[in-house]
Amino acid sequence: MTPGHSRRHPRRRPGPIALLTLALALGLSLAGCRGGMETPEQTLETLRSATAAGDGATFYSGLESETQAYLKDSLRVWKARLERGDQDPEFLGSLPLEPAAIRDGDLDELAILWLTLDNPLGRHADWFDQATVTPGGESPSERERSLLLRGRDGSERVMWFLFENDRWSLDYLRTEWLH
Repeated sequence: MTPGHSRRHPRRRPGPIALLTLALALGLSLAGCRGGMETPEQTLETLRSATAAGDGATFYSGLESETQAYLKDSLRVWKARLERGDQDPEFLGSLPLEPAAIRDGDLDELAILWLTLDNPLGRHADWFDQATVTPGGESPSERERSLLLRGRDGSERVMWFLFENDRWSLDYLRTEWLH
């Protein structure tokens, strides 16, 4: 099973509004719009908005390149298994998207659709939406920085950001509590 996917919560298919949002966000990202990611704090707010709106395209654009590559590599492996005719029920049941979509889709579009349906921050949406940035984040170099978030319940979590391609992005792999 993939995170956020269980037998009790069957796959959700995107509705017309989600698909329209996806197309709009993809168009903006292709047009070079940075979407307010000039600081880690702006990136955090962009990710909050994307999570609240179910906007997988903006969330995907807010991830650092290593995580984007990981998502596409996973999809590439699944696509290859499906093209070879793998019908293992456990494998098919663990897929975050319909097998036909994976087999026939573009990797970037599939990654965006995957994040639209199963955003990792969505699993922590209530806490994440209400958390505030507090002093105490780290900055080991000018290209990496963490923000310390404090929830209304007093709990604290660290989110890591990486500066690459002239903008700040979420360092998902380093932000352990999201996994």
